[in-house]
Amino acid sequence: MSRWFGNRELSWLDFNERVLSLARETSIPLLERIKFCAIFSGNLDEFFQVRVAALKGQVAAGVPSSAADGLSPTRQLAAVGQRVESLVKEQERILLHDLLPQLVDQGITVCRWHELTADEQSELSQFFDRQLFPVLTPLAVDPAHPFPYISNLALSLGVLVRDPSSGEQRFARVKVPTFLKRFHQVSENRFVPIEDVMSANIADLFLGMDIVHVSAFRVTRNADLTLEDEDADDLLQRRVAFFNVWKPLYRRVEELPLAMCDASTHEPDDMLRMDLKYRERTGEIYVMRYSPKHRWMYFPFMEPNHALILKTFDSEVDGRCRFMGHSAFEHPDTATDAQKRESIEVRTMAFF
Repeated sequence: MSRWFGNRELSWLDFNERVLSLARETSIPLLERIKFCAIFSGNLDEFFQVRVAALKGQVAAGVPSSAADGLSPTRQLAAVGQRVESLVKEQERILLHDLLPQLVDQGITVCRWHELTADEQSELSQFFDRQLFPVLTPLAVDPAHPFPYISNLALSLGVLVRDPSSGEQRFARVKVPTFLKRFHQVSENRFVPIEDVMSANIADLFLGMDIVHVSAFRVTRNADLTLEDEDADDLLQRRVAFFNVWKPLYRRVEELPLAMCDASTHEPDDMLRMDLKYRERTGEIYVMRYSPKHRWMYFPFMEPNHALILKTFDSEVDGRCRFMGHSAFEHPDTATDAQKRESIEVRTMAFF
């Protein structure tokens, strides 16, 4: 039977190869050719999320039957692996040795960190301190902290650190925030991958530790690993509340303490809904409109063993507190030599 039928998965890879071939076509404008490389990668992501995931499911379930071409799920996975490896190598060759050099000829350069000037590196390190450091959260992996959940297609840095006093090595994961552009503009027509900026300054996140190695990685997940439709509908019918936990990390809070607004002093229309734009979706966030009626409170000089639990949202509309306005603020009595605040805030959703 295999003489008369082609394999569906390998046939799909043949189709994606035709997409990649457009990146070789010199009659197509340069940026369009680069876009075809991106389309090829996007297609491959979907292929692994759906088709490869289905094959892996068949292998895990012990399905013995073969496809129409006579290939078992295990043999199909092996053939797909070999084919994809070949295609990705060709994509890298086209991009790195053909398209990017042509971009340089047109005055557009994608630099790696070591290719930047000392002034550019210094400027990017300041950018890291100002805009990246506050939004990065390292997640350690050890017996007390299991491997963290990694979102589908999320770019992350894997960091191996060493304790200089004990020599013990630990692994941590740092997610690249999705609201950041993948390529950061250094100057006119010069760009650097955002993961290079993070890797070069990653030691700032692990004070007192030696950085052994840093690598970027991404996970492609089975697209079927989602809630069943009826389960999702059921959750959406329930009351839901968001609870935030805020605490100092390593030292007492000497600047920018967290203040909370007494919920009994603000009106429902004081909360304004705004769109929160992500790369792949649009969410929402609420901001508080100023009112002289608001009464604010805060806990001064919180220590690392202190924590605040805030109910920041409640879907119930029976008169209970639905929102908790909170914000850091500049205290007028802050000492000039106050240490920078280091804190963490995590959120959980509760369905009732």
